[in-house]
Amino acid sequence: MGKSRKRGRSAGKIMLLIWFAALSLGSFSQDLWTVPKITCKIDFDGLPFEQAWEQVPPLPVLMQMPVFGNKLSEKTEIRVTYDDHYIYISGRLYDKNPSLIQTTNKKRDEYSPNSDVMGILFDNFLDRQNALAFTITPAFNDGVGSMQHMPFNMNWNTYWDVKTKITDKGWFAEIRIPISSLRFQTINGETIMGITVWRSIPHHNEVDCFPRIDPKHRNFSILKPSLSRKVVFEDLQPVRPLYIAPYTLGGLTQSHVLNNDETDYVGQSEPKITGGLDVKYVFSEKLTMDITVNPDFAQVEADDQKVNLTRFSLFFSGEKIVFSGKVSLFNFNLRGPNNLFYSRRIEIEDGEQVNIYGRTRLVGRLGKWDMGVLDMQTVASEKIPDYFFSYSFFFLIFRSIINFRKTRTR
Repeated sequence: MGKSRKRGRSAGKIMLLIWFAALSLGSFSQDLWTVPKITCKIDFDGLPFEQAWEQVPPLPVLMQMPVFGNKLSEKTEIRVTYDDHYIYISGRLYDKNPSLIQTTNKKRDEYSPNSDVMGILFDNFLDRQNALAFTITPAFNDGVGSMQHMPFNMNWNTYWDVKTKITDKGWFAEIRIPISSLRFQTINGETIMGITVWRSIPHHNEVDCFPRIDPKHRNFSILKPSLSRKVVFEDLQPVRPLYIAPYTLGGLTQSHVLNNDETDYVGQSEPKITGGLDVKYVFSEKLTMDITVNPDFAQVEADDQKVNLTRFSLFFSGEKIVFSGKVSLFNFNLRGPNNLFYSRRIEIEDGEQVNIYGRTRLVGRLGKWDMGVLDMQTVASEKIPDYFFSYSFFFLIFRSIINFRKTRTR
């Protein structure tokens, strides 16, 4: 009987030690991961094998799917570093059978679950709610926001570069993001962000990621800012750029119409020229103003054609740059696909286009609060006076000002 009690006490002590070890491991997992800063030059060619990359340890990537925590099927080395001008991400994405590497060739910013993908997510203000994602495929050196009909803005983009290479050992990539393209806050010389990196391998039906993200968090768990790993950048200095992008568009319309006597056709030529201006100024590391005069909608990609067999109107995502960036601040989502604010209707009246004089938008953060103000002016038409959208957007401005969304702080 005494021996049984002694064994029970010993087992209890062992379980207690295991429990304390688990707590210690959990605490260690929350320690800040320091991103190393490099001084050597990176040869930006898509092959991350120079000396600068050898000084950067790879992130401990783990399998998320199909077997959580299992050994990776393919060797994967993803590194993150920075210098005074750029944040760099590299991927050595080996594959024992490179012929099975898959990619899409449809268009820019195309994403497909059937394509190999490498991505990185920055929770740049560490509010655990908002983040910026950059993803690439082996063939297309361009970015992907995320999927439609999800709480992501797929149309957001910024200035950044990427190069990829496919070899007989796998595919390799280098991403270069200017520091001026990111907003963040620096406190006592340190910048703390959340980071998630991942790799998708379709022919293994596999997703590998860092940090350790349990698939119990359901779809798009790797894109949830709240699950990213805290990292620290030391001596990362914010940049306040000023972007000015003017444009001009010209054309000539020629037609032949009947004269007044309807005896002959008369040729007519109608030249057309227009122009506009986009200005973006970063007031501080947290506040950005955009001013647009006569927006250039020619830069917007054409919509995919759809056949509507229902009694409801079709919904197309707003891809106009004048509305992209911090769109969640102006989101009046009523659950599902319903949204009180639909930017596609602003310049349309009875199926005809109504020109926009310009717009002003101020977005960012004041202390612990997200804020956004938007105003837009349209040309007067027969049914709509020129001040119409100023009144329409009063509710939008009112909501943005008095209903600031307080974010969590670290």
